[in-house]
Amino acid sequence: MNIRSLLLFFTAMLLPFSAFAEEKTVTVEEFIKIASEKDTYFEQILIDEMKLKYKKEISSAAGDILLSVKGRYNFEIDASNPDSKEASVSLAKLFPCIGLEAGISYSLSDYPSVSGETSAFNASFSIPLAKNAFGYSSRMTNEIAGLEEEISSHQAVEAYEEYLSSLLKLYYTWYSNYAAMKAAEISFEESKNLLNNMQARRKSGIAYKIDVNKTRLQSIEKEETLITIKQSYIESLNLVKQAMRTDAAILPAKPGPYRAVDYGNTDINSLIENSRTFSILDLLVKKAGVSEGKAFNSLLPSADFTAGYSLSGSGFNLNGTEHAAFIGFELGLPIIAGQKEHAEHESAKLESKRQSLSKESSSGAFKTNLVNLFNELKGREKILKLAEEKEILANAVYKEEKEYYNQARSSLNDLISAINSLENAKFSRISEEIKLNILIVEWLRLTDTLITKTDIIK
Repeated sequence: MNIRSLLLFFTAMLLPFSAFAEEKTVTVEEFIKIASEKDTYFEQILIDEMKLKYKKEISSAAGDILLSVKGRYNFEIDASNPDSKEASVSLAKLFPCIGLEAGISYSLSDYPSVSGETSAFNASFSIPLAKNAFGYSSRMTNEIAGLEEEISSHQAVEAYEEYLSSLLKLYYTWYSNYAAMKAAEISFEESKNLLNNMQARRKSGIAYKIDVNKTRLQSIEKEETLITIKQSYIESLNLVKQAMRTDAAILPAKPGPYRAVDYGNTDINSLIENSRTFSILDLLVKKAGVSEGKAFNSLLPSADFTAGYSLSGSGFNLNGTEHAAFIGFELGLPIIAGQKEHAEHESAKLESKRQSLSKESSSGAFKTNLVNLFNELKGREKILKLAEEKEILANAVYKEEKEYYNQARSSLNDLISAINSLENAKFSRISEEIKLNILIVEWLRLTDTLITKTDIIK
């Protein structure tokens, strides 16, 4: 056994031992389903999607009803004064959307040495008029949280698309290497047959030594090509098995385009305006603008309008009730303006400008990528048709050259050239098929049609 045969033998041994078992054909759809179910990255995306439900609630101001109960018993040190006691219960409620804070309370106290048992009922409310005027800041916080939730939802779908895109490209690469390996195996076997034939001719004295050397050189080149392609196939096979979490013996099935697309009459500008990428950029600009408004509001003084009504009397039942009402105004002015608030406002202004510039530049880059991909897709379709035609012609030329050579009507060089041309045509056609399929996946991803929210729910 020569060195080249040994190299090929040991390369073959790199294949998992399960390869000698019955190999199961896995379609691209089966691969996507199994990988999605078993890959932990897919589970991470699902968790991120579920967390979105709580993001807005976490950011929003609490609007719960607060119940407060207090009680106290006073032990008098001076023995001449009797002990006293007091208790109260209150309910308070914040309405974040309008900034209104309202509350009611009831209190009962018993001071025997002063006024005896007294009780009171109070109802009051306050509403901000400057900072957080009528709940402005709270509404801005809710709006920002809503925008962030929408952005995150879009980004979650993009994460699904990128994940699916990577799986599809892996499968297409695996199949491409498999198809190329099979073509290389056939080519290598044919080169060995030609070498054996030439050696037999040499023994019969009807071929020269140079003819044997030419066919041996060709056989070596085919063997080297096979070893290289087989190594690439093994690498892609291992990546596929890792994604599927399996050690079983598997083979790929010939895949077509993942999803049918019609980009013949594509309106690029419409695709861009309705794209998820453009929506995210638009939402980021809007969020930055709202954040700037909220930061400006924090520079305003604190000014609250308050009003209330109270009842007071003796005993538990408010005997001898006295009525009172009040209105008031509270103003809080910082003696030294807060540097933190000013810094936050200036930072928010800069962020708003940055997002506007980012939207403009990113939209331009996105449009360029989409136009280039559109043109490349149309070009690849034409190239694939030419590659298929070349393979048909190369096969016809090879058959004729083989027949002519057997009839001594053409040279060995012509036959070897025809064999090499056919092999190159096969590799080219396989490569162009996969390139086109991968470009279609990229087109589907960029145009937000590779996956939808419905697909995620399923």
